[in-house]
Amino acid sequence: METTFQIDLSNLDDLESIFADFDIHLDGVVCAGGILETKLIRFSKLEIFNSMLRTNFLANTIIISSLLKKKLFKNPSSVVFITSISVDHADLGNAAYSASKGAL
Repeated sequence: METTFQIDLSNLDDLESIFADFDIHLDGVVCAGGILETKLIRFSKLEIFNSMLRTNFLANTIIISSLLKKKLFKNPSSVVFITSISVDHADLGNAAYSASKGAL
């Protein structure tokens, strides 16, 4: 049986509480969430980098950390992080996105 969940990755404070009443054990998790905002570095502000790192990297790692702490994975199980080809072949204006996906 497959079960899917959609989680808002923009609020890191709520991520751990999402699994507080979780009562199933998982065969695996696919973390495929992320955001993209294209801006040249000279026009980028720190907020853009923070937003993308928080959503594309930190949120995904907090989810897996929370599931591990609560021992919600079966043994064996799998964790898959979806990154981007932009990690190796960045497009113009995607420095923050490439860095956040590369962090995975």
